[in-house]
Amino acid sequence: MNTCFRIDNFLSFKENQAILDWVLNNENRFSQSCVTTKVEGYRRSRIAHIFPVGSYVLPKLIDLLPMITETLELTFELGVIESQITSSNDQDYFKSHLDASIDCPKRVLSYVYYFHKQPKAFTGGQLALHHNITTLIEPLNNSLICFPSTCLHEVLTVQCPSKIFSDGRFTLNGWINCK
Repeated sequence: MNTCFRIDNFLSFKENQAILDWVLNNENRFSQSCVTTKVEGYRRSRIAHIFPVGSYVLPKLIDLLPMITETLELTFELGVIESQITSSNDQDYFKSHLDASIDCPKRVLSYVYYFHKQPKAFTGGQLALHHNITTLIEPLNNSLICFPSTCLHEVLTVQCPSKIFSDGRFTLNGWINCK
């Protein structure tokens, strides 16, 4: 079974830039992230829940669902799609966790669309997928990663020396639920 589906150059340059521009012009919409367990020190990042730029990613993601689910050997009836934009900057991380949990039992497919300014001003921030072996995925601009929500994973610590918001690691990420 494949643990990950990846597409590089997922969006056009114009769409990728539009998402980045929106984020850089809306820093004030981001708030500290938290986790459903309320455990302190488990996650450090900032998120935005209301944004218009999902219209670039979500339709294309839905169009690719048959290919993604076949690759990942997943079968489900499409339900609610959740999404958020995450900003990760210096020393931000998310410890090992599952996206499908007792609090979110209908999550089937997790997706992460990476974007950042060029040239990249941070290091680290890899997605580590833990399934038999650990697979490290670099946060490459304009790439989409999908994986089963039951896969244990984490975001490794980001190093961003400038600590400037615009220099950070950004994702439009979320979860596809079954009905």
